[in-house]
Amino acid sequence: MCFSAFLQSTVNSTALKIQTEQGPLTVISAYSYPYKNIMETLQELHSILTDLGDERVLICADLNAHSRIWGYANEDTRGAQVEDFLLAQQLYLLNETNSPPTFEHCGRKGWPDLSFIKGTDFANSCTWKVLEDYTHSDHNYILIEALFSQSDYSYQDSLRRTQKDATTPRTKNKVANATDRRKQHQRSSGEDNGRAPKVTLFPRTTEKGDHRPFPRKEGKGADKIKSYRPVTLLPTIGKVLERILLRRLNHTLKKKNILHHNQFGFRAGRSTDDAIHQLVEKIQDAKNKKLHTIVISLDIQRTFDYLQYNSIRNSLDEINFPSHTIETLKDILTDRKVTIQTAQGPVSWSQQQGCAQGSCTGPMFWNLVPNEIISEEWQPKIHLQAFADDFIFVISEPTGAKLKATAQAAFTKFQHWTDEHQLKVSTEKSTTILISRLISGPRVKWDNQIIKRSTSLKYLGIVTDNKLNRADHLINMKTKLTHLHQKITRIAGTNWGLNKDLRRRLNKTVAERMILHGAAAWAYPLSAR
Repeated sequence: MCFSAFLQSTVNSTALKIQTEQGPLTVISAYSYPYKNIMETLQELHSILTDLGDERVLICADLNAHSRIWGYANEDTRGAQVEDFLLAQQLYLLNETNSPPTFEHCGRKGWPDLSFIKGTDFANSCTWKVLEDYTHSDHNYILIEALFSQSDYSYQDSLRRTQKDATTPRTKNKVANATDRRKQHQRSSGEDNGRAPKVTLFPRTTEKGDHRPFPRKEGKGADKIKSYRPVTLLPTIGKVLERILLRRLNHTLKKKNILHHNQFGFRAGRSTDDAIHQLVEKIQDAKNKKLHTIVISLDIQRTFDYLQYNSIRNSLDEINFPSHTIETLKDILTDRKVTIQTAQGPVSWSQQQGCAQGSCTGPMFWNLVPNEIISEEWQPKIHLQAFADDFIFVISEPTGAKLKATAQAAFTKFQHWTDEHQLKVSTEKSTTILISRLISGPRVKWDNQIIKRSTSLKYLGIVTDNKLNRADHLINMKTKLTHLHQKITRIAGTNWGLNKDLRRRLNKTVAERMILHGAAAWAYPLSAR
């Protein structure tokens, strides 16, 4: 049974206390006019929260504030004030970054409606969703569901009650006896996989993979196949053999310096920091020479799914390497089968292209294929580098006309390579930025489709803007850290339930690592100024 009572009602906010069997819950509705001082509404909310103490609170507010944290592409002063209010009051934001807009009117859309929670347990029991039903209003419905537990004990208490001590003498004896019995019956597991490289055959029993779809990112439709990443679970013994072959191949590639120095990713000593540093260095060098520069990031669609077996085999044939190892690597691509679990049971089919995401050889097979295009003789003003399947061009010329011609020539050459290997470039995900004083820079096209131009692009987690001042990167970093803080406090509570040493370790391994990602490349201009 529930009882409710008004606590207060003003121009900016209304508070209603609901008495439930699990304790009191206060629901607050608040509004701030876009042209009035938002601090008036925030101060009222602060007063109510102070009076309520540690009680559970749900705040639903239309604050007309912009922030990347709850969906906007920009941030304003009001948004920064709301963010500070959240941190100071130790509130949890229910809004999701990739949610549909909460406001739509005449083609305009926004995310002004925010939902806050006070109370760790309460926040963990809530779900938040924007409904797309017709509302007779320019605001969409928001559904918030909360599950109030009837349990007398916390999860950790229940876990401690049911957990068995794995170090009891009885358990130790069972493990020891089982080990002895296993040793008595040890023998070969079947096919002698150790002979595989000598006979240039990869055991067929290890080529069958179990296909498991994993969600790619939050906010994508669960009913769309592209929302899932196809990870393949392969037999362990097969992966061990792949690693043995891969070690031999990597040794030869490094010894003979076969892979181009502009190729990063899946390589020892060619890290993310190295790729970012080289990119920034090329852009800065062109800027110092007062050249017009265009940076083009190209996204290859589903690289590991579309990679052709003929492309891999041809790349392996070009390596001067012991034939039995090469032939065994090529045999991995023969008679490969994939299994996926369905409602009617497991279904298997032969894999005709692509590398299993989860295999040891897949990344190296991919690195061999683009090495061809990266090693091409490019014009001096064209720089091409790749990190795994992320390609990026840096093209510089003294005039806008030359810049456009050089960019299109580079595209023609690159497109010939993608067509040859049946790879597809996503123009929707590809981006260009212009670093120049030109009023209207060149528009570059891929398959007669103009690649969108932006003021910044994200490459390997680092946002590079056309002014090279790193402002966009710092704003993006602030948004990520705020999300991280919300998630940690939501899981562990306001005090985190941890001692100082563990909190310090958590900060160094998560937050500090996130902040310093790529700092060797992007932090220098900031410190120089």
